[in-house]
Amino acid sequence: MSPSGVISSASPQYVWNAESTATSYEIYVYEYATATTHHNSTLSAAAANCGSGTGQCDVTPAVTLPNGTYTWWVRGINGDGAGAWSADMWFTVSATGGVGTPTGNISTRTPTYTWASVAGAINYQVYTYNYGTSTTHFNSTLTAAQAGCGGGGTCTTTQTPALPQGEEYWWVRAETAGGWQAWSPNNSFTVLPVAPADIMLVSPYNSQVYPTPTFMWNATWDVDNYEIYIYNYDTATTALNQDITPAAAGCSAGTGTCSWTASTALATGTGYYWWIRPKNTSGVANWSIGYPFSVAAALDAPTLVSPTGSGQSTQPTYTWNEVSGATSYLVYVYDYGTATTHVDTEVTAAASCSGGTCSTTPPAGPATLVSGHQYYWWAAAKSATTTSAWSSPLIFYVQ
Repeated sequence: MSPSGVISSASPQYVWNAESTATSYEIYVYEYATATTHHNSTLSAAAANCGSGTGQCDVTPAVTLPNGTYTWWVRGINGDGAGAWSADMWFTVSATGGVGTPTGNISTRTPTYTWASVAGAINYQVYTYNYGTSTTHFNSTLTAAQAGCGGGGTCTTTQTPALPQGEEYWWVRAETAGGWQAWSPNNSFTVLPVAPADIMLVSPYNSQVYPTPTFMWNATWDVDNYEIYIYNYDTATTALNQDITPAAAGCSAGTGTCSWTASTALATGTGYYWWIRPKNTSGVANWSIGYPFSVAAALDAPTLVSPTGSGQSTQPTYTWNEVSGATSYLVYVYDYGTATTHVDTEVTAAASCSGGTCSTTPPAGPATLVSGHQYYWWAAAKSATTTSAWSSPLIFYVQ
């Protein structure tokens, strides 16, 4: 049956399959948007060019339709009465670039817009708006060639970025040599709730991390929670399985990258796999591809050597035993009497360690200590992926 979809003729020909017992046909054309009957007539099978009861019937009523979307039906009639109406068929008259699809309820976030070409059109502008959120979701100007209708026919373009749930209205207009033409009548569609799309992980991947690593993955639309699953393959146990809200992962907009840091430390010296899947009230996406990572073995806390006891200088050298695997050290010196931090520094193992012993002498300035005061100091070992516990403190007095 035709017409259907987007057409450019305001006086279309109606075509349907003949019924063998019909002697006449009734055709009915209706516009829901304006609650208007635009055509309702009965004609003989012969007048519809299907008097034999086979093949196709057709008629072109002398009715000019304005731009808009229409629904039409046909039914056969004979001496026993009228048959049932056909299934409805809709079409959009777009003689000035009127919109066609999408319309009604859709489940895709990236619909393809279709409309009839306009004679002499150079460019088209497609505009999509959500009245509920007062948001423009699409505003694209493209050439007739880019729309695939440089030679006439049906024009198309595809929504990007993806739409959220909700009702959208859209329009199209054409630019000819005479300038931009009027906007088409609007059309509306509703993006239905659907289960969120599958996602890809970002990091960690095949690397060593701290015991409380930051997990990153690509965001997606309409997510109530991201479920994270971390598996300890050394012990064949679940290390973590919990839901994370988009807000907690910093990706409420549904775009960009989500980032979340575990609050519970993972076991050191252990290998893991991790997965993410998005969830909402409409369903659950597939699990992502699992990414492997490992948590580096814990470093031992350094053993402090000196200074300790009384008679220390105002600018002492701090010495401790080297820790295997450490690439740098933190050194911290504190005066409890005045609640003052005098040293808080990091030194590399390469610059401070030799023969199993490490040392550093902070420069004069804030690190210069005060005669007659008591100090506590600590050191911690670091690598690229982990930091040891602080050492037990040593106490010393400056003379």
